[in-house]
Amino acid sequence: MTRSSHTHYFPFSAEQQSKRFYHHYKSEHSLLLSQFHGATEGADYYAYTTLLLSRLIFLFFLQARGWLDNDKHYLSHHLQSMQQSLDPNCFYRECLLPLFCALYEGNKLIEDQSSPLGSLPMLALPLFQPVALELRHPQLVLSNTTFRHLFVLLDSQQWQLDTQTLPGQDTLQPSVLAYIFEHQSDQKQTGTYYTQEDIATYIANATILPRLFAMVAEELLDAPDMHASYWHLLSDNPDRYIHAALRQETYLPEETAREYTLRQRRYHTLLAQLQSGSVHCIADFITYNLDLQRFTLDILMTSQQLDFLLIFFKMLERITVLDPTCGSGAFLVAAMEILRSLYMLCIERIEIFLAEASLPAMTTMSEHEISSQQRQANHQQNVANETQLACQAMIARINRYVTRQYFILHTIITHNLYGVDLSAEAIIHCQLRLYMALLASVEYSKDILPFSHLHFNIYEGNALVRTAEQAQATSEEQALFQWQHTFTAVFQKGGFDVIIGNPPYLEYSKIKQIYLIQGYEEKSCGNIYAAIVERSLTLCQDNTGYLGLIVPISLCSSQRFEPLRQQLLNATSQLWLANFEIFPSRLFEGAFQRISIILAQHRAPNPQKQPSKHALYVTRTHRWYSAERIHLLPLLYYTQIQAVMHAPFVFPKVAAPCQETLLLKLVHNPEQTNIGNVIARQPTAHFIYYQEATNYWTKAICHVPFYKKNGVIMPPPHGRFLFLHDQQTAQTLMALLNSSLFYVWFTTYSDGFHLSHALVKNFPLPIDLLHSVELSQLAIQLESDMLRHARISTRNRKEKAQTGIEPGHQIEITEYHIHYSKAILDQIDEILARYYTFTQEELDFIIHYDSKHRIERQQRREQSCNK
Repeated sequence: MTRSSHTHYFPFSAEQQSKRFYHHYKSEHSLLLSQFHGATEGADYYAYTTLLLSRLIFLFFLQARGWLDNDKHYLSHHLQSMQQSLDPNCFYRECLLPLFCALYEGNKLIEDQSSPLGSLPMLALPLFQPVALELRHPQLVLSNTTFRHLFVLLDSQQWQLDTQTLPGQDTLQPSVLAYIFEHQSDQKQTGTYYTQEDIATYIANATILPRLFAMVAEELLDAPDMHASYWHLLSDNPDRYIHAALRQETYLPEETAREYTLRQRRYHTLLAQLQSGSVHCIADFITYNLDLQRFTLDILMTSQQLDFLLIFFKMLERITVLDPTCGSGAFLVAAMEILRSLYMLCIERIEIFLAEASLPAMTTMSEHEISSQQRQANHQQNVANETQLACQAMIARINRYVTRQYFILHTIITHNLYGVDLSAEAIIHCQLRLYMALLASVEYSKDILPFSHLHFNIYEGNALVRTAEQAQATSEEQALFQWQHTFTAVFQKGGFDVIIGNPPYLEYSKIKQIYLIQGYEEKSCGNIYAAIVERSLTLCQDNTGYLGLIVPISLCSSQRFEPLRQQLLNATSQLWLANFEIFPSRLFEGAFQRISIILAQHRAPNPQKQPSKHALYVTRTHRWYSAERIHLLPLLYYTQIQAVMHAPFVFPKVAAPCQETLLLKLVHNPEQTNIGNVIARQPTAHFIYYQEATNYWTKAICHVPFYKKNGVIMPPPHGRFLFLHDQQTAQTLMALLNSSLFYVWFTTYSDGFHLSHALVKNFPLPIDLLHSVELSQLAIQLESDMLRHARISTRNRKEKAQTGIEPGHQIEITEYHIHYSKAILDQIDEILARYYTFTQEELDFIIHYDSKHRIERQQRREQSCNK
């Protein structure tokens, strides 16, 4: 099966195969680690084991192509040939180590057929550079038996260097090396996480393609109609650019009846917009989540203008894409695949034009005759001939390469892709992934370009920090990564066209003893990713560049990230934010981190640092079950924010325009106050207790819940109190805080977990609502019902006792199952709707908001427990 040229995501193909293999890899890694002999104590066997396995995996890719002495079972055959040797450890020392050395040195001798190693490709690959453990411990050995056991696993896999074909069963592609590297690293310490292919592809598409169109438009200022003539594609065949998941007429996995109805309504609305021609700018493809890659390819396929294709090709060669924390290269590889398909189609279309052109004289006339004819032609024909000549020269240049794919990938690697990372090992893996793509584009080993001859724009370095030791030894200018010096050509043109990536999520307090950071808003925000975002804004081209980054969701509303939000508003003209929860599923394995995907169009900074008018688009905070993951990105739905900003520079999380409308009604009632103005300044007998940690329910009550720690009853930690002047007001506000309306408020403006006191106090209140007898009576019913379904849960914190950090604790705590009280909550919301003048549509939105996960999830858990 060949990978589709347009945007379809296959997040569970190559990645699933890598995940499956990694499960076996961990066992083999542990076994291999235990088999080393001959080195002194303290040797870093673990790191060497990882390196050795990476080398072997790379060799299995090479031998699958027949590039190791024309033998597709080269390693196993050499191991078998040594079975009769008296030395049980000879394979490692007499075959593998010399093989590693030969592939690192990359000299002509390795083509010698008389060599015991046979004919080998000239790679000169840093992966095989001898390391200290090999050089300092010549007695280091591994038994032949160890490798026979290991090769049982490796020989059972199919090794597919070509990523353009979807992998079959038990088939591994080069991404397996990156998968292993990312999962072997200490994610908690580094704050980095493996980014799945569909996420990296989504971000790369939404940044690279708009930037390409902008670059082409800049070149077509004298002929704007040429660029505008392709919009009919949308109205002629709108379904072609709407993702299949949105179009599907049957139910999607885990889809509820309500979700199905909303999806169908959204599809028909979008279909009508496309048919009417109301979608007419590239940014709309992001906002409406349309298939921009397919649209781009269709433009190239249908274009009848050779000069347009030539300009597009020139812009492809010119565009620069940076990942400032590139790791093993997930985003750069995604960019490579997008650019590869555009290069290929653009070249094919130009060739067709040249073949069909009526140019008999071009192949027979002398240069003098050609010049004479051009001087006599009219201006239009002269331009056409110049375009054809330029295209002929371009094709001639391409044909000098071994294959067309080789030219394309070589150009992408050397001209389009840029990366920086702190980890030297990450840089090697990133370069290796790109190099392996280049290897896949050649058929014969003799055509392989040695790694050392390839110019990568990927460097080890840190754009933000310097070590404290370096700070004392050298100047700041010398210690910092020199962007302008390293990427001179890029900055001569104003900076990078596109910046994408997944920066590390690390609290500055945890690394400030190692790294010093100066000149960044990060110091006030307290997290490294904030400095990465700020640095990216300075590296991006003013007014034209695009940004696509993954960041913690706290960026949207946390008070300490307000300076970063100010910078984003000041430095962007359009901003899209897609938000994702961690329950019931999460995007990053092993990472309990709610995240947001930022997409932005850069603009020149405002000297006054005041937020200017710009377009802001946001999504709801997405929750999903594992079966829904494949449709998560194709079903993203952005809402343009018109006015709602609860506090200065907060980015709300909004599911639909209806949500913004009802929030406007909340905050713009002239006869209202807020909870902060109602509460007492000193403790009273009338209070509300609520939990700061909030997920699906607020859990506000008019008593202190039971909490016992190691046999001692005490108030529970991480709780908050609101003291009121009378019991009725306490009951009324208790009803409100448990309402679905307040839950909408919470999810719109919070980080999805922490219910801050400020957010509670800022909730708007119509003055007459405070005197509602109905609400106070419903509050009494609600609290009674909550107590009736409450359970005492026992939690044993033994794991901390095992670490020695602090003794383990036995905790007994009240758990409230508020989903049982949803009928009462609905009555509360119906009363609140009258006070806030909500329409029936708005009330329906509130009552059913996130009900799939608030209600049905709990029912699933209980059904599972009862089985």
